[in-house]
Amino acid sequence: MLVFIIPVKHPARCRSYSGVTQLLEETLRSVCRQTKDDFRVIVVSNETPKYSEEFRNTFFVEVDFPPPPIPSAIEEEYTHIYLDKGCKQAVGLLESKRFNPTHIMFVDADDVVSCHLADFVGARSLRPGWFMEKGWVFSNLSKLIEERNSFWSYCGTSHILRRDLLKIPDSISSRCTQQELIDAIGSDYVMRILGDHNRYRQVCTSQGAPLEPLPFIGAIWRADTGENSSRVVWDQRRFGPIWGQNVTPAIKDEFGLNPGKRSVKETLLTNLWRARHLMARMVKSTFRYEN
Repeated sequence: MLVFIIPVKHPARCRSYSGVTQLLEETLRSVCRQTKDDFRVIVVSNETPKYSEEFRNTFFVEVDFPPPPIPSAIEEEYTHIYLDKGCKQAVGLLESKRFNPTHIMFVDADDVVSCHLADFVGARSLRPGWFMEKGWVFSNLSKLIEERNSFWSYCGTSHILRRDLLKIPDSISSRCTQQELIDAIGSDYVMRILGDHNRYRQVCTSQGAPLEPLPFIGAIWRADTGENSSRVVWDQRRFGPIWGQNVTPAIKDEFGLNPGKRSVKETLLTNLWRARHLMARMVKSTFRYEN
């Protein structure tokens, strides 16, 4: 069995919590479209969202964790993000014990995944797990999508891990406080392992269980949503494609992605980013020519 664990940001650290829950709803629709029923979904949040529809095999766990402190520097920002996310993913791991899964997959609350993951994992239950070398990146701004390499290095929805490879003491309750969780697991493990997906491959390899590359694209990172933890629209950190392709019917069907139509404002911003990109290339080319 594959268990998807979805941590949700603290409402006090969201630009719009209603926007976050709307993105989460679309993520749940995607995750729950698995072609095989041998999966469960655990959502860990400070406030359980209210939806008009029920999602199959989905369980909501509410925690009373404090909001991450407001950072005074970018390094602190990532530290606080990793702590909150790592603790919520630890709660998801503890809660997953009752389903006795072979594998778990952490999913960011605004991404979408392939409907074939549960079937793929179910047929390979003894494997250590997989990382996603390739993945789709979709821009909520341009409504375009493109394939990118090294997907595992920047998207949190990029690893499937055998559950026993993540060491969480069975003595802890999923209902414990954040401080009790940190005391039992260790702040370093919470932040550097559970909170930072870049270390999963290293952790598994150190246990003699190296991860394999997933042989197909398993997830889409939805960038430029305004709520991405690692990127911010326009503030020098836009990350979604501006020259990509339109979302095809096949992608819509496999991932449950509804791209929507680009508004006049989004079209204007996309064209501004394209102009900025072209100007930067021209300046770079001129500089090379003159030197």
